[in-house]
Amino acid sequence: MAGWFNKTLSLSSVFSTIAGWIELPNGKTVPAHGAILTDPTTGGPVDLTQAVQDALPDKLTLTRSMTENGEVFAVPVDGFASLSLSVTSIPSGCTFRVKVSNDGGISDWQDLRGVTGASGATLLGSTGSSQGLYTFPIAGKGNAVRVTLEGTWTGTFTCFATLHREPSGIVQGGVAVHGAGAHGTIATINPVKVASRARSSLSAVSDGALADIVGTLEGALVMRPYTIPEKEWSYASPSGGITDTADVQMKASPAGSDRLYLTGLIVENAHASAGTEYSVKSGASTIFRGHIGPGQSRELSFANPLRGNAATPLLFAVGTASTIYVNATGFTAP
Repeated sequence: MAGWFNKTLSLSSVFSTIAGWIELPNGKTVPAHGAILTDPTTGGPVDLTQAVQDALPDKLTLTRSMTENGEVFAVPVDGFASLSLSVTSIPSGCTFRVKVSNDGGISDWQDLRGVTGASGATLLGSTGSSQGLYTFPIAGKGNAVRVTLEGTWTGTFTCFATLHREPSGIVQGGVAVHGAGAHGTIATINPVKVASRARSSLSAVSDGALADIVGTLEGALVMRPYTIPEKEWSYASPSGGITDTADVQMKASPAGSDRLYLTGLIVENAHASAGTEYSVKSGASTIFRGHIGPGQSRELSFANPLRGNAATPLLFAVGTASTIYVNATGFTAP
């Protein structure tokens, strides 16, 4: 058992030296304002024990009004996971500050960050200066929380503070996280979600960076081996086939520094007697070469797609005039 607390002592006797306390529905009391739980013999802080935590309700509410700067309240928070602060009245020029302590409130007070709004959509520092609902995570952050007022102001500051046994909001890495988001809604409050990113176009990320799993705009997971449908392309042979040796453009240069990739190629020679060499070129660079005899056809699939040069068109050429039909499929990517 930590500190001097003895299970046989009643809570009322333990807290008899505290300036104020709250009586629970079961007749027990916990400190409410004005002091942190201390050992009456040594004056040192005492952590709430599991026995005291078990006596706490699911939530504990404090109501305070202030007309000058100072401490609004300071309470031990062992056994509680979050603090919600509802500021119902705050004069112009008045700022409240929330801090957490790891030494029972003796000296080690550190700023506590939270979120504001019923949905927790807005990240808040440790201070606030307007009416509203504020939520602060406290589980694992300390054993006491204090709210103070500062600034130059006149009037009355009023708030309702509630300690919760269960988390009601989480701030992780400077982002407010709030449960699952419904299908079809815009993710404005940083939901915890298991979903793909709906995209009609793609942008490359930096090497080593995280990349989202991609889905269509209808939410269907993209299971294609290389890219989304909007980034795929195909080429159909001209009517009558290719009958000369001039380069034929299968796909124009992509935007920026993207490249053209070739995944499939079908070549058919309809000439009765002339065979020919053929090639696939990225600009002036040949990236694939083959030969086809008269009356023959080739259907090629590239498990490792042929990769063109950056911002360069993809071309098809034959070495000997004949009657060649070519059809191709591929995609655009970095």
